Amino acid sequence: VQDDFRLLFSCGHWDCSFRATALETGRAVQSVAYHRDVVTSLCLVRDVRHDYLVTGSRDCTVAVWRLHGADAALPGGVPDAPDHVLYGHDDAVTCVAASAELDVVASGSCDGTIMLHSLRDGSYVRTIAPRRGARGREALLSGAQPRVHWVGLSCQGLVLSYSHDDAVMCSHTVNGDLLGSRDVRERLLAFEMSHDGRVVLTGGDNGAVVMRWAHSLKLASDGPRRGFEAVVDGSGDEEEGGRFGSPVRSLRLTRKERHLIVGLASGRVRVMAQDTDYLR
Repeated sequence: VQDDFRLLFSCGHWDCSFRATALETGRAVQSVAYHRDVVTSLCLVRDVRHDYLVTGSRDCTVAVWRLHGADAALPGGVPDAPDHVLYGHDDAVTCVAASAELDVVASGSCDGTIMLHSLRDGSYVRTIAPRRGARGREALLSGAQPRVHWVGLSCQGLVLSYSHDDAVMCSHTVNGDLLGSRDVRERLLAFEMSHDGRVVLTGGDNGAVVMRWAHSLKLASDGPRRGFEAVVDGSGDEEEGGRFGSPVRSLRLTRKERHLIVGLASGRVRVMAQDTDYLR
């Protein structure tokens, strides 16, 4: 969602397009069919002067779009052609992330790799092949490289990734050095990063929100977060029905991290209000 111009961008459409919808009216205001296959993922990122939209597709490419400014006919809209088209993946792109602060676009693919490019000029930076646990080694022996299903960027200069194939999360530096990996022992469906980039929040089939240090992926229950829960399942909020009792499908931190919004597969939405330092 682009806040300034109240536009919602969506992908996954059968005609290989991605679309912009006006939030106030619910009407589609733009449809862009640039990729040659279904658009699987997108993300918005704000630079000092520009807003960028990054799209990833089954056609193995990533496109970086510099959105129109306030003086355009469609403020916040998508131009006719992208600023950059990023190549290098050998299979469908499954996920994208971008950071203006790091000047990085990260893309994950079914080929099992993460590629890093410059956001501003589109130049290639490096390829990261996440190292996996025991199940990942079994997959490699069978000739199947675990796919990358989620990639995230931390302002601390970290590249995080996750694969459904082996349920392993990995943390690398932007230089490609492995910092940590963890078998999370569940299928993860939702991810959110703390505003300082030190904690990653995940939710999935186990019906709980888990907080981990982004650099090591260990449970964030020590150091500056000693005394705070690292696993939240709603059991402490009896007025709202107690435990979530359903897989976590989405997570969102509000401004200044005052609330954590948890979307559940049951259709319910829970708003968790805690101390403003609960991620510190």
